Amino acid sequence: MNKPLAGWHRLASFLRPGRPRAGIRTLRRNQRRLLLSGGVVLTAVILSIAALDLVSSAKNTYARHGDIFRSTQQAIGDVLDQRLEGAIGYASINDAMWTLQSGRLEADGRTRMEAFHANRNVLGIWPGGDGTMPWLVVGRENLGMPDDRVARYIGLAREYSMLARSTSLFSRYSSGGGIAYEYDPGHALALVAGLGSEAPLAAALDEATPDQVIDRLVRIDRELRSKAFARSLYGRQVYFALARNPVTSEPSLYTSLPLLDGRNEYLRRVYFEPLVDIESRIREKTRGSFLVLTREGETVLESGDHPAALDQAEVASILAKKLWEHPLENSVRESHREGSLILGGVPGTDWTLVYPVTREELRASMVARGLRLVLPASIAVAGIWILLLLLERKVLAPALAEASLVYESEALNRSIIETSPVGLCVIDSANGNVLVENQWAASMAGTSASRKSALFDFLSSRLARIPDADADDMPAPPAILDWQVDGTRRLQVIASRVRYRERPAWLCVLRDVTAQHEFEEKLRSARREAERARQAAEEASHAKSSFVASISHEIRTPLYGVLGHLELLSRSTLSEEQRLRLQRIGRAADALLAIVSDVLDFSKIEARQLDTVMAPFSLRHLVERAALLFAPEAQQKGLPLYYRIHPALASRYVSDANRLQQILHNLLSNAVKFTESGHIVLRVDPDGSGPGGKGGLRFSVVDTGIGLSGEQQARLFEPFAQADSSISRRFGGTGLGLALCQELALLLGGSMSVESTPGMGSRFALHLPEIAPSPSRDEAGASLQGMTVALLSDSEEWREEVGGFLASCGASVHPVRQWAGLADAALPGDAAVFVVGDFAGQSVPVPEPGANGRRIVVATMDGPLAPQAEKSWTRVSCYASEAWLAALLPGREASGAAADDRASRQYRGRILLVDDHPANRELIRQQLEVFGLDIGEASGGKAALELWRRNAYDVVFTDLHMPEMNGYEFAERLRQLDARVPIIGLTASALVSERERCREVGMSDVLLKPILLDRLHSVLAKFLMPRQSHAANQAANRAETAAPSPRPSEAVRVAFVKQAHIDLADMRRAVAAGDEAALAELIHSFKGVLLMMRETDTAMHCAAAEAELEDEPREAWLHRVSALIAELERVVERYGQPA
Repeated sequence: MNKPLAGWHRLASFLRPGRPRAGIRTLRRNQRRLLLSGGVVLTAVILSIAALDLVSSAKNTYARHGDIFRSTQQAIGDVLDQRLEGAIGYASINDAMWTLQSGRLEADGRTRMEAFHANRNVLGIWPGGDGTMPWLVVGRENLGMPDDRVARYIGLAREYSMLARSTSLFSRYSSGGGIAYEYDPGHALALVAGLGSEAPLAAALDEATPDQVIDRLVRIDRELRSKAFARSLYGRQVYFALARNPVTSEPSLYTSLPLLDGRNEYLRRVYFEPLVDIESRIREKTRGSFLVLTREGETVLESGDHPAALDQAEVASILAKKLWEHPLENSVRESHREGSLILGGVPGTDWTLVYPVTREELRASMVARGLRLVLPASIAVAGIWILLLLLERKVLAPALAEASLVYESEALNRSIIETSPVGLCVIDSANGNVLVENQWAASMAGTSASRKSALFDFLSSRLARIPDADADDMPAPPAILDWQVDGTRRLQVIASRVRYRERPAWLCVLRDVTAQHEFEEKLRSARREAERARQAAEEASHAKSSFVASISHEIRTPLYGVLGHLELLSRSTLSEEQRLRLQRIGRAADALLAIVSDVLDFSKIEARQLDTVMAPFSLRHLVERAALLFAPEAQQKGLPLYYRIHPALASRYVSDANRLQQILHNLLSNAVKFTESGHIVLRVDPDGSGPGGKGGLRFSVVDTGIGLSGEQQARLFEPFAQADSSISRRFGGTGLGLALCQELALLLGGSMSVESTPGMGSRFALHLPEIAPSPSRDEAGASLQGMTVALLSDSEEWREEVGGFLASCGASVHPVRQWAGLADAALPGDAAVFVVGDFAGQSVPVPEPGANGRRIVVATMDGPLAPQAEKSWTRVSCYASEAWLAALLPGREASGAAADDRASRQYRGRILLVDDHPANRELIRQQLEVFGLDIGEASGGKAALELWRRNAYDVVFTDLHMPEMNGYEFAERLRQLDARVPIIGLTASALVSERERCREVGMSDVLLKPILLDRLHSVLAKFLMPRQSHAANQAANRAETAAPSPRPSEAVRVAFVKQAHIDLADMRRAVAAGDEAALAELIHSFKGVLLMMRETDTAMHCAAAEAELEDEPREAWLHRVSALIAELERVVERYGQPA
């Protein structure tokens, strides 16, 4: 046995019962030695890490300076690259000017030739003014050059002078900091920048004559070019070198390059840029000290506070390395008396970059790093020793103290087992023998040996099947077993794995759970009874909902008859008293229908059968219709009813407009009902609760009514709940409206909220965060561009809404509060006056005729939906924006006027009406006859099929619920006979399932009873062609009588028929592909040709189909377009017959 294991065995022997104290003393002595050794080792490790960090700090210092060296190297190369690209770029511009503008340059130069020759072939050119600079043209006494070429050079010098300030190449030399000149290949002429006469140049060069000046300039270029290094770009070679400015003797960067006319050099450009400018640009891009040496050992650039001091031998050693030959390879580091040097070439040059790293910098870096390490290292060492001390005192010492109690603890445990009130035993995992048991365990097992053996055999066999602990040595959860004794008593055994005397075993706890088992059985029985009661309650709730829905359906059916006949009766001739009574009956029936509809809708919501129809709708029309509906009741109570649409909102959105309208009607109805004084405002604003805080709509109804307390608001949206019991007595109502609003809002993906103060009023809001603008194009409103409108109203709400709307249509709006303000508005003579509101309850003070001939429009709460002329003004409704535009723009019809004429519109076609209820069938027949239709009637599906086989019908109306053959079966049978005929289902309770089934059997639409004429008109307009009115027919007859329409010529007829067949085929393909744009273009083309052919009726049908294509979805226009194609085929067939 090795020594460590022997030590652990001795320690274990000390801990055995009988010698606990000796083992504890040995353990305490060994753990102190272990703690001391560990502290020493950790301290040594920390000090080693600190030393390695210092070495790493030195390497990082060199690496940081290496990065600075490479950035400096790159910065110098970048500056030289910029100089190269700039020189080549300006040279290319110069070459283009020389080649492409030679005639202009020569003509410009000839005007100065006389002055040039008169001044002994010397000419100073300076037009003067901003953006110019002087240029000097110097020629030899004997030029030996044609005059046209001399003139061309002079013209070029003048061009330089004009563009010099805007050309950075020459502008830097105008202040005397550098020099630039050009000379021709024959050395006969030179151009010098920045000089207006030759005297300063001759004095600077110490030359007397122009010939000597030119020779000196050429000689300077040749000498410097011979020892310069060359860079090539775009086929042009540019020379760079370190030189002194021949005029100022300042160290400069010499640059020389040819100017080419094709492949021929016509000038050589030479300029000297002060090194000070280059140094400043390099310092902007890098930091630190550096030195740049030429191949000859001359200093090009020197930057920094402590440049390296190099003697001749060190310079020669550096140049001998010829680092410029491989400037992009790794830099070289050499020792120096002041530290070390980093050496490397400059890309594209024969220069060497020298970067010094001094010992002071390295020492300072290591000292700073050492100081930063002292504190954390000291803290770490101190922390380790403190931690070891705490570990010894707080952990190990208490552990040793607990170990000293192990012996006593074992004895205590045996006492606990013996005196425990439950059965306890320990079973050997290997063989199932009972190692320890108390008397309770023995008594629970039974008095006889066979019963004891049966219990312990059962435990041994069941426990042997339980898997061991997992791989992470985590203890397995206790096992729970049940054992039944004599069929009456139940024992529960909880077993857990333990080790007993170094052997695996099971510790078992035995409990008599007979009483507990009986209690749990009774509890389960009670729960089953509760579940049955809950299911019965749910079934009762569903039965209640079904009953409410059924009774509401049964009420709606006779209501349909009441409302339909009331609507038909209103179109007959009545006395004023009869019409008043009829209106009262209609309002009562409408109220009853609204209550029944709310109950039915709420029942649908509970059954999850309320559907939504998402489609584009006009936001303004929705708001105006809602306000218009409640304006009379509000006006009767003296309450102004305003609305406000935020100008940033789109004009059309996609949602269920009917459900939105239902919510707004409920909110406005409550506002009018609970408000006795003040005002009511319907607002639409951006909600700001969509993704990213954008999008969505918020409809708000604000009133100054009775208000609500916090407690009342908490139960406001509960079904059939009102604020308190007095509300029903004072104001009536069912308490279902707001609960229905909440459910409808959730159905539309939104929510409801309320803010209220008792006695001050309330704000109810509908939030729709997910509603989106319609992708279809916005409504094309009338343009008031160029019109000036004076908006007169004493209400700020009306000024904001009406003024914003008119301004969005292009008008220039001038709001005023009183008539007297019109005189101060300085309006043009053709400005219109728009008066809106009731001026605090007083009648509108409209002047008599003669008010400067202005157009005056008066909008009031009780105004008409279409413009109505009265005396010298036009009267409209506050809630009809289309009427506003129609009144301001003569000749434009308001949509309200068109809407008023819907009921009187006539259609062409035959209708098959199928309904088993005679009264319903009679009412629908009378409603359809209003539109001038021919109706065939059947009392069931079988009779309707017989009628269909004998006659041709354009549209079929059928009730869904009929005996023998219901509406679904009838539609399926009819679709087998005719796949294209429109089939309209009629029902009083159109649930989601019913609508889906209607679509499945091929129905085109579903109408919900009661059916009013407006809704019936909307459906008929989808599937039938309108007839011309009687007036239109008379006008057409008069026109035909006055000018008979002859049949077109044979050539026109043949061309029309040929092209029509092609267009009809294209229309069918466009319908199949759903290409609305192509279809609209073809229909528009047909409309124009038909008007020319005097086929007015068919042309009008084309116009109606074209308008429906723009506004309606495919399902709505498909039948109209199909009918139009059939009509066009008949027209083409008629014209296909020769005269």
